[in-house]
Amino acid sequence: MQRQEKQSQRIVREFLPGEQEQWEETVAKVEAELPEIIERDRLTQEAMKEPTVSGQLRCAICASQLSYTKLAAKTKVDVITISEFMCGRGTLDSDVFSRLAEVCKLQLTTIL
Repeated sequence: MQRQEKQSQRIVREFLPGEQEQWEETVAKVEAELPEIIERDRLTQEAMKEPTVSGQLRCAICASQLSYTKLAAKTKVDVITISEFMCGRGTLDSDVFSRLAEVCKLQLTTIL
């Protein structure tokens, strides 16, 4: 059986009253946050390369493809705690580390 790709359709229309202002405000917020998002991503990529157990957990979290929100719900860990750990700005208690490792199916390897 051949798999069919679902095609997205682009809809173009005029803004309704108030929508343009709301859209412009949203764009401004995203533009203001973008430098911080880019920096956090850079720090996360750097922290994932650490030859440590924490670096291995960061890789496992990334590989799990779970959003921080879903990961937080599954592990009962605050989203900010996960985010700060991922970019190397925060540390984890051992019980939190263990819960994250279990959900992400982390298998530790020897670090040389």
